[in-house]
Amino acid sequence: MEGSSSDHPKPNADSEAPPWSDDLQGAAEAAVARIWREIFPRHRIGPDDNFFALGGDSLVAMRLADLFARELGVELPVVVLFRNPTVRELAGLLTPVTD
Repeated sequence: MEGSSSDHPKPNADSEAPPWSDDLQGAAEAAVARIWREIFPRHRIGPDDNFFALGGDSLVAMRLADLFARELGVELPVVVLFRNPTVRELAGLLTPVTD
């Protein structure tokens, strides 16, 4: 049936498409997107996705800071995330660490 929900399957973790956008540039953006994907239930994380638009708040920021510390060995003060709320902006601060 045309227009049915089966014509447009919802993205999920088992999909063949990667859970982040093809628009990501460099190791830093890929690392940020990978970590954000663990927190936000979105299928694709792109470079211009905004922490707040995805549903981020201070508690989520603390969880992200913990993931950055564990997975990348980077101390991420919550205020840095609040001032650099997109994947691309945050990755720009991490480039020396991830490259």
